[in-house]
Amino acid sequence: MLGGLALGILVLEIGLQALARFRPRERPPELAGTEMIVLCLGDSHTWGQGRGYPERLATRLAERSDAYRVLNLGVPGSNSAQQRRGFRGYLERYRPELIILWVGLNNSWNRAESDLWAESGVEERSLFERTVDGIRLVRFFRVSEHQRALREAQAEHEAARAAFSEQETYVPAQAKKPLRALGKGIHEHHMLGNEHVFQHETRDTGELEASEVARVTDLDLRWMIEEARQADVPVIAIAYPIDFLSSKAVNEGIRSAAAANSVPVVDSAQATIRLRGRFEAAGEAPPKMIDQTAHPTQALYDEVGDMVLEVID
Repeated sequence: MLGGLALGILVLEIGLQALARFRPRERPPELAGTEMIVLCLGDSHTWGQGRGYPERLATRLAERSDAYRVLNLGVPGSNSAQQRRGFRGYLERYRPELIILWVGLNNSWNRAESDLWAESGVEERSLFERTVDGIRLVRFFRVSEHQRALREAQAEHEAARAAFSEQETYVPAQAKKPLRALGKGIHEHHMLGNEHVFQHETRDTGELEASEVARVTDLDLRWMIEEARQADVPVIAIAYPIDFLSSKAVNEGIRSAAAANSVPVVDSAQATIRLRGRFEAAGEAPPKMIDQTAHPTQALYDEVGDMVLEVID
């Protein structure tokens, strides 16, 4: 039975590796050469199931002129080092008028291309660890665990918000339960719009600590912003909406890199506040803003897209 299970796992891994290596690649978009290209780079928050904020931005820009072309190049599961590795190629290939960066959330668990992080003091992975990182079944379970932890934290965030609005005392269910997949140490939970704070104790899972996540995110975004600046291409950065636990460290890195280079940051956490406020002012129930995978719903993506357009203007 154990031999059969091991064989099944091996066959599944080989199949996943083959699918990734030999699957038909998307053809690059045909560019007329006269379009004003807006490149949207990042992870699944950029990809947005093929829609996300880039679709909203494309629609709004198309209302003004047919000269704009918004390209969604988000890659689910990617980290900032992977985006950095391909950045020069994006600049040379597409010659964009603007680049929008929304990346870093996967830095805590995805160590692909992490040799670039050595200059920030992150210890380089051993050959064995790099081999394990390359196993797609391992990556699948890491993604699943990361999303589970984010969903759990988001549920508490909403419960605490509801308790605060009712002036009730909120005791977090996770206060005495260690979380996994969010790095090692103590993470403070800061509510939006008030001073409510509680802490989570996390286990050491071999992933990057919060301080390291902030450093490598800062490192990669600074590098990409500076490369874009040399090519005279402006950059807009986007911060994540769940601004606590591992996301808080990522957002710190994003804001630090942006501030060092005078790059504007669209705060998607503020987008949730703005969207909720608009519906409540109209006496309507706000739409759901975070889905079951801990990603924005299209309603929140649309608000983020509108905020990006305001920064462009």
